[in-house]
Amino acid sequence: MLVGVFTFGQASDKFGRKLAMIATVVVSISFTYASSFSPNYIVYNILRFIVAAAEISTGTIGYVLVLEIVNQKWRLFAAVVSGLYWPFGYMTLAGIAYLIRDWRYLTIAVASINVPYVIYLVLIMPDSPRWKYSQGKNKDGDAIMNKIAKWNNAKLPDVIDINMKENSDAEDPGKKAFFLDLLRTPNIRKNSLIQFYIWFVTSMVYYGLSLGAGSLSGSPYLNYLLNAAVEIPAVILKIPLMWKFGRIWPLGLTMIIGGVALLCVMAVPEGMGSVVIGLSLFGKCMLTMSFGIIYILTCELNPTVVRNVALGSSSMFARAGGICAPLLSLLRDYYIHTPVIVFGAMSVLAGFLTFLLPETLGKRLPETIQDAENYRNQDTIEVEEANASREKKVAIGDDTKLDIKATGFEPNKTINGLAYTNRGFDGDATLL
Repeated sequence: MLVGVFTFGQASDKFGRKLAMIATVVVSISFTYASSFSPNYIVYNILRFIVAAAEISTGTIGYVLVLEIVNQKWRLFAAVVSGLYWPFGYMTLAGIAYLIRDWRYLTIAVASINVPYVIYLVLIMPDSPRWKYSQGKNKDGDAIMNKIAKWNNAKLPDVIDINMKENSDAEDPGKKAFFLDLLRTPNIRKNSLIQFYIWFVTSMVYYGLSLGAGSLSGSPYLNYLLNAAVEIPAVILKIPLMWKFGRIWPLGLTMIIGGVALLCVMAVPEGMGSVVIGLSLFGKCMLTMSFGIIYILTCELNPTVVRNVALGSSSMFARAGGICAPLLSLLRDYYIHTPVIVFGAMSVLAGFLTFLLPETLGKRLPETIQDAENYRNQDTIEVEEANASREKKVAIGDDTKLDIKATGFEPNKTINGLAYTNRGFDGDATLL
């Protein structure tokens, strides 16, 4: 997983989201089938290593694509709904494992469930228009936008001209993104380092609690199922929280509250296993909310040109946390509550560091490195009327800055007390 998020993340920014997703899914399914016929443990581990590298990349690339393909209004809803599939898949695996006890047949069953997904990726799913525009492939981007408009029974303007802001620091569309781009400028560097730590801690605690489910009292299948089921309310609850309070406060508080809940395990007397399970599940619920929020925040804070590299790099730190999780569990031999003490303390620290990050609620996705570096200062949306050759600046709170040229501009729609619209578009305009 550590190798996969870094390798395939780079490939996604270089070759596009759709092509990278098709490659990762095909590799994952193929090697999952192959692993079911492993003659020994060494071959099995090698094959599963490849499966894990491909599978985690499918999730991160798909998440970026979801956020890039919808407009600002539906970005949060789309991200949260896509996150619901994780706990349902988690619960489904518990049921399948309970019914199919032979590991070879279980592996074949898991691989077979994913085969229809390849057909959907190839025939139906579009690529990211944002990525196309960021690479200077405007015709391809226009074609995708027209296809999306057709699906939604909407009508785009006759001419679509999406401009990246032109300035001396604008990136070359042909320039490829690398990990070091996240560390070159001061604001992006600060944001990236904080995000890396949050990803590390969230993953470590998440997998530490998940992998430790079997060591709790009771049936391992039931505990695994409960650990999966507790993620559903976590995913649902974060929707109103993020709509109302943004990303920073919900992320910071869920990490602090979850960390405190885990620290409370120390005060539970021996013999009260149900209380320990309850506190662990509550902490897991809070950290699951944090995991979902940091995914969205990372995608929103980082510009299109390095977004998948940023998410892949963050996920790389998350995998490092996942590697540490079972190792920390070994400390239980010295003091039974050592793992949860470490989990809780690091979660609380991550929660406080969250408040050093900028809020992204209501702001457009940054396109260039300069956009992300000046993220706190972006506060306008610029709408340029092509027919009249005049420019209108529309202030939307402390929002964003975007150049859009479209024929037929007609100022008869009111947003936040200021009017603008395009008569050629039948429906809500998508601001890329």
